[in-house]
Amino acid sequence: MESLPTRIARLVHTHFDGLPPRSKPIVRDDGTREWIPMSGVVVVRGENTPVEELTCVAVTSGAKCLSAAQIPHCKGLVLHDWHAEILALRAFNYWLLGEVRAVVEMENNSSTSAAAATAGDSTTRKKSPFVRRRQQQRQRIPRSTTDLNPNPDTETATETQTQTETEESTPFELHPALKIYMYCTCAPCGDASMELTMAAQDDPTPWEIPEQSDTDKQPPQPPSETQPHPPPPPDPETETESKLLDGRAHFSKLGIVRRKPARADASSTKSKSCSDKLALRQVSSLISREMGLLVAVTRNAYLAGVVMPS
Repeated sequence: MESLPTRIARLVHTHFDGLPPRSKPIVRDDGTREWIPMSGVVVVRGENTPVEELTCVAVTSGAKCLSAAQIPHCKGLVLHDWHAEILALRAFNYWLLGEVRAVVEMENNSSTSAAAATAGDSTTRKKSPFVRRRQQQRQRIPRSTTDLNPNPDTETATETQTQTETEESTPFELHPALKIYMYCTCAPCGDASMELTMAAQDDPTPWEIPEQSDTDKQPPQPPSETQPHPPPPPDPETETESKLLDGRAHFSKLGIVRRKPARADASSTKSKSCSDKLALRQVSSLISREMGLLVAVTRNAYLAGVVMPS
């Protein structure tokens, strides 16, 4: 029997191959084969059991990101980041919303289904194997936190209480038998692909990182007779821009936040790399902020693993 990673990869490719040819990579007239990163999200139910079932819930491709200079003109109506991994996470939440809607519709039609069954109609709606009503509510934190902390921070206590009440009011949760895996045809940009970037260099010698000049290190000078007004302070945005690391620049430095890579002649972006965003999801969960109002963040709401070709 094939290993689980192999079956996950095969399932995602099967779904991708079944999609219409529009927007897929093609072979050009000169024989050049187009290529683009692809990602998928696979939900595994009952892993390592006789009833194990794999379901591909998202397949995406993409490798572009909006430049920082264009964001002010978008008015919140344009998707900034459409790398395949990020699109897959968005598609997963959209699929999750559909599952929640199916559960609600099933509950609303339960009385109708019961009447139909009484009349002899054997047609019944199946329960969602992925989402269910919450079975256990978390222990409620007292409204007054003074019993737990004699000198509470009012703002922190209010935020904690609000967050707890939101979690308790979340009506749905993922089925506990589920595990979520992501498949990527290549390593996500950022830290996850730095070793591959180093291996692809003709000279893998680490780049020299420019140090701050002595002029930059000097404290601002007070006004003088020859210079009555001090020079204007540096623009914080420009200063931050110079400290941000481009996607594949200084590939020897790991464990740092990077921007997405881009062509040398392209405008820079301030969008974090896919590695950074996936790492953040392993802290905040795969469930988006909006979906968090409907689906609780449980232990299995995180990636159980990322599958990539060897």
